[in-house]
Amino acid sequence: MRRAIPGESFSPSSRVMIAGAMLLAGLVSAAVYVRSRAQNPAGPVDSSLEEVAKEDIQVSIISKKAMDLNGTWRLKHTEGDIDGFLKARGFPWMVRVMATMILKARYPRTETIRMDEKTFSCEEKGAPMNDRFHQKYKLQIGGGEIPFTEPNGDRTRVKYSWENGKKKKLLFKSYGKHNTVGCRFLRGKEMHVKVCCSDENGRLTGGDMTCVYEKIAD
Repeated sequence: MRRAIPGESFSPSSRVMIAGAMLLAGLVSAAVYVRSRAQNPAGPVDSSLEEVAKEDIQVSIISKKAMDLNGTWRLKHTEGDIDGFLKARGFPWMVRVMATMILKARYPRTETIRMDEKTFSCEEKGAPMNDRFHQKYKLQIGGGEIPFTEPNGDRTRVKYSWENGKKKKLLFKSYGKHNTVGCRFLRGKEMHVKVCCSDENGRLTGGDMTCVYEKIAD
């Protein structure tokens, strides 16, 4: 006698109904499992790690917004109303003509900058007709004034701040025998350092010059 095979006695329609019921039961079980996992996580989450992650993300976003001048920069040329700048400083015509020619020529000068959003340090080498000129300075952006020596040898005081808090342009003011205001900013791959004559209140008094630098090292 032939042995009966399980399920052989069910009709085709019964087999379809049984298969459907089994599939529905599987889906219900899966849904219950997912819901229980959502209500009972695998383990406690370290809130300190979450805060560190948030802080890292925030720092990264801020750093991308801020201007980055880190590296060594070499002077390419000087442009602007140089004659007006020198005139506002009281130089006679003959001196202005000669000085303008020297400033527009490419003389050896580099600036090595290390900065973040709160501090700015710079090592300057070279000046017009003085390739031995060398100074280092460091200051707090938005902080007080520090002693500073102009490339022509004048001793002044200088302070830095971000423009309107946007951190895309670094402003500076220099106080001394001749007051100046200026800014550092990036234009393409070049660093521009613009300087304008001003009175002690920061109002422009005429003339400006911009030193254009190219980056030669990080």
